[in-house]
Amino acid sequence: MNKCVRLVGGIVVEIFDSEPDFTAEIMATIRDDAPDDVAQGWTFDGHAYAAPVPPPVTEADYVAAVQGLLDGTAQQRRYDTIMSACTYADSTNATFKAEGQACVVWRDAVWAQCYADLAAVDAGQMTRPSVLDFVSSLPKLTWPS
Repeated sequence: MNKCVRLVGGIVVEIFDSEPDFTAEIMATIRDDAPDDVAQGWTFDGHAYAAPVPPPVTEADYVAAVQGLLDGTAQQRRYDTIMSACTYADSTNATFKAEGQACVVWRDAVWAQCYADLAAVDAGQMTRPSVLDFVSSLPKLTWPS
């Protein structure tokens, strides 16, 4: 069973389960041959429907994901951010000091690998990974006991 869609400029802007009843002008933009999995934003070239191609992953996408990893990991121990955790590296509290120092070492290792991998991608020495694969390949933090 096909879906009915309204197209504007070759882009699906509305989806209907059955043929709607609009003015003749709007009905001229309705088609009843869209596949069941069609979604807003798909294109129609006069012959076939196609899902939009996602934009390429950018360096900013990787950097934001890495920062999210760092901050999220620090937040596991109730620090606001990785920067906040790192400020405890000189703490007078032994637990905070150990955690802060571990975060400094880990943060530095993560950013070093991040930028080395991005340089390898830019140089064509490494294929562009997904953001998830990129972040998953980074060093892991082992919290001190």
